[in-house]
Amino acid sequence: MFRQSDRTRQTDLFESFESHLPSVHQQTLHDSRHWHNVFFEEVLSRIDEERFGVLYSSSGEVRPNAPVRLLLGMMILKEGFVWSDRQLFDQCRFNVLVMRALGLTDFSDGVPAPSTYYLFRQRLGDYQQATGEDLVGSVFAEVTRNQALSHGVTGSEVRMGSKLFGSNLARCNRLQLLLGVLQKFWKHLAPSQQLQVKRWIAQQLNEWGQKSPQKWVFDWSDEHKQEHLITCGQILKYFSQRDDFHKTEGFAMLERLLNEHFEVKGKKVHLKPPKSLSARTLQSPHDQEATYRTKREDSVVCYSLNVTETCHEEGLNLLLDVQVEPASMADTDWFAPSLQRSEAVAGPIEQCWQDGAYQSAANQQWAEDYGIDAHITGTQGKATRFQLFEDEHGIQVFDTQTETVERASLHPHGGRQIPHPDGDQTIYRFTQETLNQQYRRFAIENMPQSLKHRRNNVEASIF
Repeated sequence: MFRQSDRTRQTDLFESFESHLPSVHQQTLHDSRHWHNVFFEEVLSRIDEERFGVLYSSSGEVRPNAPVRLLLGMMILKEGFVWSDRQLFDQCRFNVLVMRALGLTDFSDGVPAPSTYYLFRQRLGDYQQATGEDLVGSVFAEVTRNQALSHGVTGSEVRMGSKLFGSNLARCNRLQLLLGVLQKFWKHLAPSQQLQVKRWIAQQLNEWGQKSPQKWVFDWSDEHKQEHLITCGQILKYFSQRDDFHKTEGFAMLERLLNEHFEVKGKKVHLKPPKSLSARTLQSPHDQEATYRTKREDSVVCYSLNVTETCHEEGLNLLLDVQVEPASMADTDWFAPSLQRSEAVAGPIEQCWQDGAYQSAANQQWAEDYGIDAHITGTQGKATRFQLFEDEHGIQVFDTQTETVERASLHPHGGRQIPHPDGDQTIYRFTQETLNQQYRRFAIENMPQSLKHRRNNVEASIF
């Protein structure tokens, strides 16, 4: 049976942070408003470890080698501070405020080994892939629900926004593969062959050979990973153009990597999108036959992030729903599901602010059916040439180019029409939905700035 870790622990008098810090530093350490104490009280302490027992029930383990709260806290801090893995572990080992945020109270408190941290992340991913259940997402919702209840935050007023971003995981795995293949090829070259290689390439390969690919990736930031990916492509291109290396052991694997992962245009090398790689792409420097299996053969090259949060003008506001899907997910498809999940966290929604990308007739009708006042703060596309005005006699059409007005007549197949002002014997036909869309555009254009600005800061939450 899975056992949760202790929420409290006894402090060692001689190893505690307080015993080694002057009083002025202790004031910061104990300040309840400082970020590390807020994180511990409002996030870490609210995590229910029991739901993660499913990760260990099949293996016979009763708990991981480190508290689940601690491992989850490390994951959250890593993403929040945009740390590399190396930076994360350095901060957890030597930064007293970070240690305190994670519930560590003594210098003797151990930080989980990297293997424990990575195994936990792997189990989370494997479980979600096997069951479809996002344990971290469910904990986020539960923690936010408890925060809302504790601080009296309601979901009556919310806003949402979305952002596209690239896949860091795919970039990391690909970089390890490229480094591994290049390291293996370089080691098989005779010293006389290595002397024939351009100096900067030889220096780069000698440097990469000092550590395993996993350790290099562990140290690099996302920006450095991207730079080294391009460098790998340039080195692969260099060897592919050197005829004297074509018979060298491992050259076929280099050429295969270049063709699978890069596109050469003149002197430049461009990295192919991760999702454009086929299931037969090389997966290991040590096994050319190893491939992967995929369930969906789509062309998505990045992901779409959608955020919904409360937007009360006074008091505390909370993130209620954060979802990530392939970039093929349209913003209109986020609208209703995200609001439903947000209501489950913070209660009924009365007003919602979002931009024009979320606008559709179906979403407008759904919001009306659920009693939600959906404020669209922007429109997509250019305004139409024709403006429609409804009166007691029917509909008048104003041409913004010729500045003329024409009374619309009924069209035999539904809707209304006017002779097209361009005089090419065509007509301009419109329906009731055209009129409704124009009314919505007019409403958006005439919306008070105070209402429009209620959505703006959701961008700050994403970035």
